[in-house]
Amino acid sequence: MFHSYTTYSLEALLGVLLSLSFELQREIGEKLSQKVLIDYALDMIKEGFEESDIDLPTDLDGWWLMPLSDLKRILEGFISVGRNAPVTEPDLMNSIKSETRNIDTANMNAWMHDAALMFVYIQVRQLLFYEKYGNSYWLGNNESFRLPPFTLENIFRKHLSEDGSVKEYLFFVCENLVLKQHDKNALRKLTVQPKQDTVKFVKQGNSFIPLSTHEPGTSNPRYDNTVFYLQDLGYLTYSDKPVPTPEGESILQKIESISL
Repeated sequence: MFHSYTTYSLEALLGVLLSLSFELQREIGEKLSQKVLIDYALDMIKEGFEESDIDLPTDLDGWWLMPLSDLKRILEGFISVGRNAPVTEPDLMNSIKSETRNIDTANMNAWMHDAALMFVYIQVRQLLFYEKYGNSYWLGNNESFRLPPFTLENIFRKHLSEDGSVKEYLFFVCENLVLKQHDKNALRKLTVQPKQDTVKFVKQGNSFIPLSTHEPGTSNPRYDNTVFYLQDLGYLTYSDKPVPTPEGESILQKIESISL
C-alpha cells in the first residue's frame, strides 16, 4: 500500500509538472526555470480544490496554505475512522486516473491538487504505522536508488519539526523527490542500459526544457495483483469498481476494530 500510493502520487506529480512545463514554455520560453515551474504548479492547487472530481470536506479548505502540522492533524482524524473518512488515498488515485485519461485534455489544476494531497496523505498514514509498529511495518528492500519509507519519513519529520508550511514541504517534494529523483534515475538507467533513454527533461543554465510528457502510473503491478488476489479469494466483487463481498466486509470490520 505505502509503496503503491507513494509511487503513484510522485509519478502523478511528475506528469503534471511536465505537462505544465510544455504550456509554460510556449508562453515564456527560456525564462522557464525549475523554480518558476514549481511555484506555478503549487499555485494551481487552489483552483484544483474547486475543480477536483472529489467532493472534498470543508476541513480541507485551504489545506495547501496550512502549517504542515495542522494538515497532519486533520488527516490523522480521517485515518482514524477508516473507510468512513470523507476522502481516502484510493479516492484521490481514482480521481487522478479519471483526470489523466487523456493527457492532452487533462484538467491540470485538479490533477496537481489530487496528486499533492495524495502524497501528503500517505506520508501521514505511513508515519502513524511507524509510530505504532516501528521499522517492522516495512518488509521491502531498501534499494539505494529508490526512496524507501524511512527516507520519506525522515524528510516529513524534518519539515514538521521546523514548523514548515504545506506549501514549503510540497516545493521540496517537487524539487527533490520528483524532478531531481527522476533525473538521477534516468541517468542511472542510461548508464546501465545505454539504449534505455527515459529522460523527460533537461536543464540548461536556469532554463527548464521539457522533452516529453508522462502518464501517471507505476510499472509494478502490485496494486492490481492485490485486487485480483482478493477477488479470487472471494473478498472483492468482480466489477469495474470492486467492492467488498460479505466475507470481505467481515475481515474489514476485524481490521478496523484494531486501533492504529
